[in-house]
Amino acid sequence: MLGIQDHGGKFTGFTGKTVKSIQRGSIAPFNNTTVTTVTVPITAVDFSKSIIRISYNPVGTSGNTAAVYARLLETGNSFNLERYASTSVMSQTIYWEVIEFENVKSKQSGFNGVSSGAATISAVDTSKCLLYFSQLNINSANTGFLASEFSSAVYLSNSTTLNFIGSSTSLVGWQIIEFK
Repeated sequence: MLGIQDHGGKFTGFTGKTVKSIQRGSIAPFNNTTVTTVTVPITAVDFSKSIIRISYNPVGTSGNTAAVYARLLETGNSFNLERYASTSVMSQTIYWEVIEFENVKSKQSGFNGVSSGAATISAVDTSKCLLYFSQLNINSANTGFLASEFSSAVYLSNSTTLNFIGSSTSLVGWQIIEFK
């Protein structure tokens, strides 16, 4: 992933203040339990101008417990972390960020099955967009860690096409923020 420093401190198309607030934290919601969904409270944000990002090291007793999906709830005051329904326990810390932006023209989000394919979205100016995604693995037959089971690529190929590459056993939650 490229940071702003990789672009000489500037991104084309972004002007003025872009970030209103950032909330960060970490949680280990699935440690030593078979719980599959956890709701995490946050300070309220404008849902239409906010995204959630997560990172973690996937670990567990079988591959189907490793991938986690994050979904910001429409109330704007909480988000869900979800994992595949399994009787296996897992131990991992999930690091999260909820970023609320200013100067937002539009936000689109969705949840798609991944193999290889594309989804049509409302037209956006690709030079003024940020794309984030998280994935949930649903392969109950996987008994080990296969990189192909937990790796997905999501990218904008043009103003109306979001492309997915990955395992057919993954679901991807995606979010696109377009700035004014």
